[in-house]
Amino acid sequence: MNVFLTFVMFNLGLLSLHAFSQILNENSTDQAKIERIIVTAQKRVQSLKDVPLSVSVMSGEHIDKYAIANLEELSLSVPNLTINESGIGTNLFIRGVGSGVNIGFEQAVGTYIDGVYFGRARSARSTLFDIARVEVLKGPQDTLFGKNAIAGALNITTRQPNFDLEGYLELNTEPKFNGLGFKSAISIPINDELTTRLAMMQHNEDGWIKNDFINQPERQKDDLVIRSTWLWQPSEQLDLAVKAEYGKFETVGRVDLVSQLPQNLAVYEIVKNSFPSFNPSLSLTKFMGSNTPMGLENADNETALLSLNMNWIFLSGTLTSLSAYSNYDFTENADVDYLPIDFLHIASKQKQKQWSQELRFTSNNTGLGFNYIAGVYYQKNELTSIRNVDIDNRIVGNDFSGRRHNTFLQDATNKAVFAQVNYKFNAYWLLNTGLRYSYSKKALFKHLYIANFMSEEVNSDPVANFVFRNSFNMIPHQFSFESDRDGIPFDFNPIRRESHFSPSVNIQYFSNQNLMMYASIAEGFKGGGFDEDNTAGIPDKEEYEDEQVLAFELGVKSLLFDEISLNLSLFRSQYDDIQVSTFDGLSGFNVGNAAKSISQGVELDGRWIINKQWRVKYAFTYLDAYYESYLQGQCTSSKTHCDDLGVQDLSGRSLQFSPKFSGAINFQFEQEINNWLVIANGNLNYSDDFEIPGDLDPELLQKSFIKINARIQLGDLDENWYIALVGKNLTNKLTTSWGNDIPFAPGGYFQHIDAPRSIELMFNWRF
Repeated sequence: MNVFLTFVMFNLGLLSLHAFSQILNENSTDQAKIERIIVTAQKRVQSLKDVPLSVSVMSGEHIDKYAIANLEELSLSVPNLTINESGIGTNLFIRGVGSGVNIGFEQAVGTYIDGVYFGRARSARSTLFDIARVEVLKGPQDTLFGKNAIAGALNITTRQPNFDLEGYLELNTEPKFNGLGFKSAISIPINDELTTRLAMMQHNEDGWIKNDFINQPERQKDDLVIRSTWLWQPSEQLDLAVKAEYGKFETVGRVDLVSQLPQNLAVYEIVKNSFPSFNPSLSLTKFMGSNTPMGLENADNETALLSLNMNWIFLSGTLTSLSAYSNYDFTENADVDYLPIDFLHIASKQKQKQWSQELRFTSNNTGLGFNYIAGVYYQKNELTSIRNVDIDNRIVGNDFSGRRHNTFLQDATNKAVFAQVNYKFNAYWLLNTGLRYSYSKKALFKHLYIANFMSEEVNSDPVANFVFRNSFNMIPHQFSFESDRDGIPFDFNPIRRESHFSPSVNIQYFSNQNLMMYASIAEGFKGGGFDEDNTAGIPDKEEYEDEQVLAFELGVKSLLFDEISLNLSLFRSQYDDIQVSTFDGLSGFNVGNAAKSISQGVELDGRWIINKQWRVKYAFTYLDAYYESYLQGQCTSSKTHCDDLGVQDLSGRSLQFSPKFSGAINFQFEQEINNWLVIANGNLNYSDDFEIPGDLDPELLQKSFIKINARIQLGDLDENWYIALVGKNLTNKLTTSWGNDIPFAPGGYFQHIDAPRSIELMFNWRF
């Protein structure tokens, strides 16, 4: 109630300020004004200030000038957004809500690039370049974006061709990490109806971690992306855009290291005695791996996309057809003992093919009365995952070795019909209603067995089989139409079907063209599925159910004096049957629907154009995200706070990646000096303490921190060319983005180290 009253008083104050600002604006001349931000957060072109939901927007210009290479770097400047790499996957979280580490999981945060859905988390590792804007939509977005946007969505728009010859070339280098790259794009009009845009980027770097054992820097990167977009406009009523893209991303080494050793474990005692230089700590130096197949650490990822977007304009609206095919082929090798010996290794391969088709009709905005969007959607994808875990216990004197081989095949289809209808009663009130019906089907084939060391042949060694079964809880099994566990057949249905309705309602009040208030309520869901892990092959644990959310939001978007934008939202989301995946400390994950949670808080963001030289962009959040009920949480490796059954009650504990307070503020100053333009930027990002692993182990808590970035640019007045220096993490703050238990090593931890201070030099030429 106190929060609601505060919200009401805040809006009454805004109304008074708006009345005052109207008087001043009538008498103002020659003042800098805030430019309009255009978004497609509701699948139609709108001004950001008219959209009734919390949206953070980062322009392509900001991404270019701050040398933001990928979504993980972008998330550092967007409060309540977390994107980072985990040990075997990628984390995407909004407002403390995301998906656990499991290949079978759908994502709680949907990623859409030019309208095409990318459902696998590894899509978030792609490089950002030649981007028009990135919109971060917070809260469930099921109605228009579909299931699996239960926490929010990333709506990414690339730059499109135009009918003027234009383009750019950018060269960049980061000497400290031997970084070197270029980005280039050009729009070439063929004739009055046809134009094309070609874009390409390549970037190489050595990385910021020094591996003293094998004498190499890590993580070495080699990224290449080529994109071609063709736009055909045979008439004013029809346009077709074809996009083809290819990406190849190669890495050597990783940014993880041992931060704490377990006590009294034989293999680690051997390492400490054999390698005096092995001294685990949070630093930029590690001592692990080898040049053998068991010590290899690398990753290769190839992606491809082909899409066709058609817009056909009628008198009453626009018919849009979006057809797309995408695939990725991913391989990764990881030394997961984190030691300078060949003890434990994971080799993963993933392939996915996806076909999608969306057909929707968007009515023209007729002012008063009804407007609508209605459409249908179809998606089919095929996922293949092969994961091998090799264990060589001979290194500690035991006479056995072996491999856990796991094949996971899943075919999935998703069909949906959706509509959003709004009714404008008058100049002040607008009612929006939406509904989506989704039907999905998944078919599973899974086969796990114990193989020979570094081989796919079945292991017949009785000692290895005994240890794998009894010490590592790995039981050979198959889930299909002919299922068995350790050779004993059982009934199992490998086909999963589910259907859902996702409704939403919001109402908007426009006090004037510069002040809008809204209230919304929405339901969403994330699809259930099959557990890729489940090493014990327990039939009742192979399948998990869908996850649901009921979300409420109050918000206001305002513009004061044409110089200050201020957006405020209060939100509360109630999640049920949360899908969890928590590392068990050995080699598997505990997966299921185990919890209820609440994510609530306040978000404030905006811009302030002080004058023609100075401008400020800001975003601040308060987040209270916690488990309302989680009675069967995974124990920490140190077994603290655990009951006799080996579980811990996490009810009332904060969710992963949910700092109480976070914020970002950006200052820009520009000044003309003779025929030169100087632009200086400063960026400060703050995060409160936050939990990292799924078991909320306090040993891996990331403490609060501030990171400062800065940029200075010198060029001509029209910015046709410029030279810039970009500094990131200038105070050299050492932080971690991920950490977890070391397998088979209770009390031992590994952590991923974020980038330290870097200085990048770039040259940009536009024509």
